[in-house]
Amino acid sequence: MIKKIIQIFVLLAFTLVLGEVRLSLKKEHQKYDITFYDDHVIKKQDVKIISKTKQQETLILDFQKDAYVLNEESFYCLQYENTEEYLLQGGVIIVNDKNVTKTALNVKIKTNTADFDYSNQDNAYGFYVFNNGYENIAVNVFLGYLTKSEQFNSINNELTKKINKGIIAHNLVESAINKKDLSFNAIYDNIGGDVSSSYTSGKIIATAFLENILYLDSSNEKACSYTIYTNVVDVAKIKDASGVTRGMYDVTTAFTLDAEPKFAIKDYEVKMENYNAILDASYLNSNTTTSVSLGGSIGFQGDVVSGNVNAGVSYTYTPDSQEITNNLPSGSKKYWKSNVINEDYDASRKLIPAIRILNNNDVNLTYEYSRVESFRIKDNGWWIFQNKYYMLDQYRKELGICWDNNGYVKQMVYTG
Repeated sequence: MIKKIIQIFVLLAFTLVLGEVRLSLKKEHQKYDITFYDDHVIKKQDVKIISKTKQQETLILDFQKDAYVLNEESFYCLQYENTEEYLLQGGVIIVNDKNVTKTALNVKIKTNTADFDYSNQDNAYGFYVFNNGYENIAVNVFLGYLTKSEQFNSINNELTKKINKGIIAHNLVESAINKKDLSFNAIYDNIGGDVSSSYTSGKIIATAFLENILYLDSSNEKACSYTIYTNVVDVAKIKDASGVTRGMYDVTTAFTLDAEPKFAIKDYEVKMENYNAILDASYLNSNTTTSVSLGGSIGFQGDVVSGNVNAGVSYTYTPDSQEITNNLPSGSKKYWKSNVINEDYDASRKLIPAIRILNNNDVNLTYEYSRVESFRIKDNGWWIFQNKYYMLDQYRKELGICWDNNGYVKQMVYTG
């Protein structure tokens, strides 16, 4: 009997080792050719004379390089045309200086990223830029820690000093490359429709994007990351009985969690929040694909532009081995929770919920907030020795986006 038990344990150990080898073969990190100018060490051969009377330091990017890492000073040495071509050729630009604002970004690189300012965010790393085949995308990056305990004291050390900058840069390049073939509008089957109003575009008018990379507090090993990507679709304008024009918008957020090879996602919960009226929220199925189409008739007195609004967002969502709990109470907050059925290692999970909102006055700014409320992951130890990890509160990120009817868009990130 004891011999048989020993044989079983040996077999289990062999299976686990074999599984870990397969995992390592499946996702062995590629080595990228990354040049670091974050200390503003620019070589003479990289400097181009752009004026006959004055030599100005201009960083000319080599199209053979996978990525460049820049601080604020070296970022301002970029040359616009060369940078645009470098991104079109598939290069990635990483800016590890949170003092570079959206205004400064648009001087050197053309993007449609919402305005942002993360100078007061302690664990904001910066951002990276890549071209997805349609446009340049800027992704704002934050760093955080996971722990085995839900209760954990604040970590005072700066992450960028504790974690090797080469590891961070490779993680970001890998993230960018994974996003290159993704059209961010592809989550929608249809945007637009027939609404009898000259005010209504039926198109995406605002976007916001962030990435949160999480390491183990005990070892600085990358365990997982998540992205929050929000789109706002202008649906209709409605003039109420008092003569105030109100805006109707569909807000969709794609939450994507990705575990590293030694880790698996167990469960997670996400939230969307808006302090104006939420007319509708998506109800996501667990076992079958959900066709999401928000709203319908407008249920209040007033001079309605269109009684049957159908110019909003419509898309399909497939749960992919997730049991989803829809928690949609009345009020300003809606929740969706995923209990992962197949807890696969080195796997991603995604939720794509949406809300339809009606603001109080379309002249004012409209705000929406999306965040990952909580999640748990596990490592690939033996089933009796598997550790479960939690996100620390001080590294939880909420993506806020605000807009008005004049085209102003700003994104904010809040902690906790």
